[in-house]
Amino acid sequence: MIILSICCFIGAAVISGNLYFTIEAINYGILSLFLVTLVWRIILLLEEYTIHFSSRYNNCYGKLLPHIFYFPLKSSVLFCLSLSTFVIFFMQHGFIDNKKFDIVQMALILCGIHFLRINIGLEEAPIFQSLRIAENNELDYGSALAHLYFYGYLKIILPKSGKDDKNLIELIETYSDSNKVIFPVPKLFVLIPKSCICHVSLKDNNFPNIEDSKDLDAIIQKVAGVNRLYRNSVYKIIDENKGTFYVCAEFATPLLRLKQRMEFSGSDAVCLSHQKDEIVLKFYLTLNKLLELHPEFRDFCSLIYYDDLDDRGHFRDLSRILLSQISKLRRSNKSKEKAE
Repeated sequence: MIILSICCFIGAAVISGNLYFTIEAINYGILSLFLVTLVWRIILLLEEYTIHFSSRYNNCYGKLLPHIFYFPLKSSVLFCLSLSTFVIFFMQHGFIDNKKFDIVQMALILCGIHFLRINIGLEEAPIFQSLRIAENNELDYGSALAHLYFYGYLKIILPKSGKDDKNLIELIETYSDSNKVIFPVPKLFVLIPKSCICHVSLKDNNFPNIEDSKDLDAIIQKVAGVNRLYRNSVYKIIDENKGTFYVCAEFATPLLRLKQRMEFSGSDAVCLSHQKDEIVLKFYLTLNKLLELHPEFRDFCSLIYYDDLDDRGHFRDLSRILLSQISKLRRSNKSKEKAE
């Protein structure tokens, strides 16, 4: 493409017979291109700030602005050269004399700038990759992970699991009765941390108020000709003010696979790392949509999409996050009961 740009610019210079005028005209075209790009990015900035400032950027301008206004080195250098050239010509004779333009010359310059635009990477900013992901009609990485997780796991363990052909809620109720414990909300809580860090267990030094408990009954299902065993974990949350609660919770395993993939070398791993926040958000939104489209599973599962790291890079208290979600669900259930 760069060769095509050069050919167009040379053709424009030959037609005009004035090399300096052609350089000045090309320079105006390049600056106009950057001006249009800047206006477009300001529009995107307003849209992102209005709609996605919290979900994509955690209310952080330090994440929002680079996401929108990133320019690769080659385009930054070209902009500086064009601006310097404009200043030099302007100091000599002011603005360009548009009466000297020839239609064919203008067409060649515009074509050359178009080919140049492709080469200088004006659309390499993360915001444009985010827009492409959003416009892919669920053919993106995050949506693919969500579909695999839903159809390859949740749809297997939620409706029909354990002994006596019980669903997940019935299994939790049986567990509660047998062990004389309380599940405030009998659901599977699927944890979706933005960092993709999935701990081996919720019982972790970072979460001192969470302890292990006995697992639910194992689920054995034949999948693709193989007998597979699924075992959902139960954890005990110790709340100093309200006592002890039990939850069935786990991290969304596709995020673990995503993180492992990002840790490998390669250009695709770098791309995934740059788009991690967008992929995780898309995973959550698609998975939530799938649960809404299958109401028979909606009552069995609750998704918790959360920012697991604070500003200092420390893990937030997962027990607080779980209890907050439980309180929200209990309030919602009470509201529904009153409405009925």
